Amino acid sequence: MRGWKILLVVVMLFMGQTAEAQYYSWGADAPMRWRELRGEGVRVIAPDTTVEVARRVLHYVEAVRPYIGEGFSRGPMDIPFVLHPENMESNALVMYLPKRVDYLTAPSQESYSMLWWKQLVAHEYRHAVQYNNLRRGVP
Repeated sequence: MRGWKILLVVVMLFMGQTAEAQYYSWGADAPMRWRELRGEGVRVIAPDTTVEVARRVLHYVEAVRPYIGEGFSRGPMDIPFVLHPENMESNALVMYLPKRVDYLTAPSQESYSMLWWKQLVAHEYRHAVQYNNLRRGVP
């Protein structure tokens, strides 16, 4: 029986397809001064060079906060948005532990029906609400 399991593992290794994933070396930002902007239930942590983007993100998060948890028993949690300006991609990722939204601030190369940063904030903030409701029975 043991030989069968080893054979299965070997076959799976050689038949496996290549996997693609998003990757960003979180926390690899160049040394810079960081600032924290606080709002109601949200913090935006950003380098001094992106304070204007941080203010827009904070304002928009506060504007969508009452509506972003629609359909869930628990609304949005207090979560920091960490802005990473030194990148070439527009993306964000909600981290479960420690709870935060890592937000890559490069403008999107694709077109959206709304401003790229608003779409990204709303999308990732909704994921944060989903994570907040994971341990509440059947999602």
